[in-house]
Amino acid sequence: MAPTTAPTTSVAELISLAKAKPGQLNYSSGGNGSQAHFAGEMFRQAAALEVVHVPYKGAPEILNSLLSNQTAFAFPTFTTALPQVQAGKLRALAVTSPSRNPRLPDVPTMKEAMASGFELNAWFGVVAPAGTKSDIVNRLNAEIVRILRDPAVRERLSSDGTEVVTNSPEEFGALIRADVALWAELVKRVGVRIE
Repeated sequence: MAPTTAPTTSVAELISLAKAKPGQLNYSSGGNGSQAHFAGEMFRQAAALEVVHVPYKGAPEILNSLLSNQTAFAFPTFTTALPQVQAGKLRALAVTSPSRNPRLPDVPTMKEAMASGFELNAWFGVVAPAGTKSDIVNRLNAEIVRILRDPAVRERLSSDGTEVVTNSPEEFGALIRADVALWAELVKRVGVRIE
């Protein structure tokens, strides 16, 4: 995302501007170690940019920094930024999901927008304490899947850009393990420290 007043209307233009002004463009996040911070670092590395990370306390501050032109770009969650994009207050340059979001079908993915693009999904899930009996986990999963397949629930969630995924406990566990490995590798490579 970028301010609508910014000269950048695409990821390519943002990269060109950042390369022309090394160390002069700021990007905001919801704090060190937040998903928006990791997305910014993935972008910085993929495009070989010198940009400055400005950590804030949360999502509202990310949006405010963009709306007030204090930062040049950010990676807020889709559901947080969508109302601002629809109101014409922010410009969506790309989405980090593997495919385009139906709520903004003309906005490319990062993989489409740049040769060395990346993929990053924000997700929400339900977990239980370690050691919870498998019959309880399976029953909870079945009920949650039943609720998420309800057309009214799906419509409500998709209205803000949320993609509903109803996977098994095993598939969700595999996703968590894959993301932990991804984040651990990125933390080591970038040297992210939580303050």
